[in-house]
Amino acid sequence: MSLTEHAEIVLIEDILRGDFEQLELEKGRLFRLPWGMSVSKLRVMGIVISSFISEDRNFARLTIFDGSGSIELRSFEDGVRLLIDENGEIYGIGSILDVIARPRSWREELYLQPIIVRKIKDPNYIILRTLELLERRMSRVKIMSKMEKRAIAESNLLYIERTIISALKNGPMSKNAIISMFPREKAEAIEYVLDKLINDGVVEESGDVYTLRR
Repeated sequence: MSLTEHAEIVLIEDILRGDFEQLELEKGRLFRLPWGMSVSKLRVMGIVISSFISEDRNFARLTIFDGSGSIELRSFEDGVRLLIDENGEIYGIGSILDVIARPRSWREELYLQPIIVRKIKDPNYIILRTLELLERRMSRVKIMSKMEKRAIAESNLLYIERTIISALKNGPMSKNAIISMFPREKAEAIEYVLDKLINDGVVEESGDVYTLRR
């Protein structure tokens, strides 16, 4: 598990697919993102699609949308100022905001509690942010694919090794006979396992005949 205190840049969809961990920190529980990273702070950029502020101005909420999903920003008391624009009004519909926030939950409803809010004037920024995050996602998919392939390969080699040991318990076998037991496998993979078994002292070879050491 990866732990980090920096604000991880994400799509809203990533937040909605994440979940809280049981580990409790001073400022709240860690939040686990879909790819396994656990964070305490997140960074998102989105367009305001709804807003509300109470009459006493002690509570405010905004809903932002980034194309992948929507989520609420909620601020209380002194924190309300983070959702107020330069004119003293709550950010209106259509405002583009870059937000650093802590993930929170109330009655199983996920929301963000802002720490820093910055209004973005150029709408192209949200497109660039989305493209950046999609590129990161593709990189993670490639890494996961390589890891899965490696795990499958290791599992396959273990299967070959156990099968060879089991077969040699019935008596010596030639290399060709052993290779013929695995018609779907490359001969190089079988030879790799045989060499490993010899080096590990499990099998001995004499004249291309393999015997299980007693």
